[in-house]
Amino acid sequence: MSNIIVAHQPQYFPYLGIYNKILKSKKFIILDDVKFKAEAWHAKTIIKDNNDRIIQLTIPCSKKSSMSRNIKDIKIADHRWKIKHFKTIEYIFQNTKYFNETYSIMSNILSQKSDYLADYTIPSITIFLEKLGYSKDKVFIQSKEEKIEGKKNDFLINLTKKFGGDEFLSGQGGKSYIDEHKFLKNNISHNFNDFKHPKYFQSGKNFLPNLSIIDATFNIGFKELKKLI
Repeated sequence: MSNIIVAHQPQYFPYLGIYNKILKSKKFIILDDVKFKAEAWHAKTIIKDNNDRIIQLTIPCSKKSSMSRNIKDIKIADHRWKIKHFKTIEYIFQNTKYFNETYSIMSNILSQKSDYLADYTIPSITIFLEKLGYSKDKVFIQSKEEKIEGKKNDFLINLTKKFGGDEFLSGQGGKSYIDEHKFLKNNISHNFNDFKHPKYFQSGKNFLPNLSIIDATFNIGFKELKKLI
């Protein structure tokens, strides 16, 4: 059986495909020592209201700290965003079946006093992973490990070797830069995660895929979600 390694940047309650990929791995490395990109999902997620309108929840980051800085160094602009996020979540999900369970977990994450973005986004992934049955002993944070050399393919190959992997699993977004032959030359197999978004009961009129994981956990709970992904 392959020793699959998965690596991903911390995100703010990402969509189900991220968790699906991680759950297939033997070890998951959080890439917090890479460049922060405002246009990426490093500080935002999306949900929908009961009229199927998409709502973006964004953690405002300090412009000074986000200029050419790595994710682990990014500071939030202030703490006022938490009030807006709590109110929006309460308004949209208050009547869902699993509101209390998911809201309690989110509250513990968002109620922190930290000024660093990663202290909100890393638990957004890891705590939900634990609820889905993924052991916290399998999770490693890049910046706490020894420096991993290389860029793109070389970096991922060296990372896989460091953690004793013989296979690296990428998301579909990796197709723009992954060189699978280079992995094979280093005795590492490579695959792209084939994720087909499952349908589940959703509030509103129509099912919309690719929303934040919190949409699923509010509506169907962790037990049912674990069966789906």
